[in-house]
Amino acid sequence: MYQDRCYNNIMDNKNINQRETAPLKLVFSTKLKEIMKEQSITQAELARRMHTSRTAVARVLDPENSITLQTLAKAAHAVNYCLRLELELDKNCNLM
Repeated sequence: MYQDRCYNNIMDNKNINQRETAPLKLVFSTKLKEIMKEQSITQAELARRMHTSRTAVARVLDPENSITLQTLAKAAHAVNYCLRLELELDKNCNLM
């Protein structure tokens, strides 16, 4: 029941996804670009390591594009990093 209310609350406010995740995507893509530069990894090489296309890598590196957690984790793993998420209580969230 609690999970259903939380899910419905998020779905009712469709802008939350873009509003809340845009800064996270920007941080991830910026950090990934820095790591790639440090390790001299091109987009083509990252694509090879991720077993995907260069176009898909360009989407990962573009903070404006939506990408899945699985893809983020795959990109991190391809540069020998791991992706970690944290879940915090948002006291301002209206679940009822």
